[in-house]
Amino acid sequence: MSDAGAQQVAYAGLGPRTLAFFLDSLVWLILLGQIAASIPERTYDEEPLVVGVIFIVLFSVAFNYFWLTEWKWGKTLGKAICSIRVESEDGERLRFGPASVRNLVRLLDVIVIGPILIATSERGQRLGDRFAHSVVVRDRPAPVAVRTQQATTGSNPHPPAPATVPATPAPATPPRSSNPWSDSIGIPEGRFTPLTVLWGTLAVIGALTVGSIVISAFDPELESLASKLAIQGLLAVTLIGVALGFAGGLSSPRSALRGLGLRGFAGSALGIAALTYLAYIVFAAVYATLVQPEQEDVTRDLGFDEGGVGPIIAGVLIIALAPLSEEMFFRGFMYGGLRRTLPVWAAAAVSGGVFGLLHYTGPDSIGVVPQLAVLGVLLAWLYERTGSLWPPILLHTINNAIALVIVTST
Repeated sequence: MSDAGAQQVAYAGLGPRTLAFFLDSLVWLILLGQIAASIPERTYDEEPLVVGVIFIVLFSVAFNYFWLTEWKWGKTLGKAICSIRVESEDGERLRFGPASVRNLVRLLDVIVIGPILIATSERGQRLGDRFAHSVVVRDRPAPVAVRTQQATTGSNPHPPAPATVPATPAPATPPRSSNPWSDSIGIPEGRFTPLTVLWGTLAVIGALTVGSIVISAFDPELESLASKLAIQGLLAVTLIGVALGFAGGLSSPRSALRGLGLRGFAGSALGIAALTYLAYIVFAAVYATLVQPEQEDVTRDLGFDEGGVGPIIAGVLIIALAPLSEEMFFRGFMYGGLRRTLPVWAAAAVSGGVFGLLHYTGPDSIGVVPQLAVLGVLLAWLYERTGSLWPPILLHTINNAIALVIVTST
């Protein structure tokens, strides 16, 4: 490369590309498993053509996911987490045609020869890359800003004054954008990246698994009120602990809290929060008339119909700890980390989708997942617009409190 300071291209190897493909495929495998389990056994026997069409459509959606994301942004979600991207051999954005060819050959590469070609090729090109003239490279670091002043040396303590530059008129104010994210204050800078988010998510899964095993030693069926409260408390503590730990809280708790968005906000943020909640209520009302989602009655499981101290502990978990822990992890940590690499709307959609899946309690509750995913996206929007995690926490708390009152009163 002739440009000064340009760095040599670093081609991505088999390891990060395999991890990225696994992460991208995991969502589709879970979706396929859920749909396959939901199709009645009789349909497999009596309507095999219908079943075949369903799975062909799903595989088509998966293909379009890889093709569209690589064409539009040069990376899928898995590639963004692994900090790699697809581009043409000359370093330009992948065009429509090559992106289509590259992904049409993907199935052949996965089954037959792709890993061998990636491992043995100088530029790590699988068969699809060779047909499309594309390469997968590591993300380049952000360019370093040029300094406007040189440091003074000891031999010249009084450097000459800079030449006077004529003042230029201030540029005209650009027209207001219709993009709902354009007027954002922005979230604080953090040290965590999409890869950190991946490890943090795996840490949550691991901690909850170990904790559940310990609790089940005292209650194998996990049916007692004490064990259910313990599981809920474990979830809240784990989400907070992982978010803080992976955001750098072990070395600097205060900077980790600020990096997660726990900082002050302007009074106008309350109005934005009210507008956000109104939008969610309207969406939830329309969605409920169309889908009629069902969700497990958590209040009854946590002992609200039994009296005693259980309802008090459950109320604290639902109204206080759940909003704080879920916002710290899903908005402060997950959305904040994904946003370093992904487009803002994509980071909001992913973190909102995972937030919705957290509330999946079985096949009957699948309808509530999209509704809560939309709530997660709106909370990310609120975080982006206000620059603080406190407005989403407040909105989340109010929503849980209202839901708790409605459920317990009926």
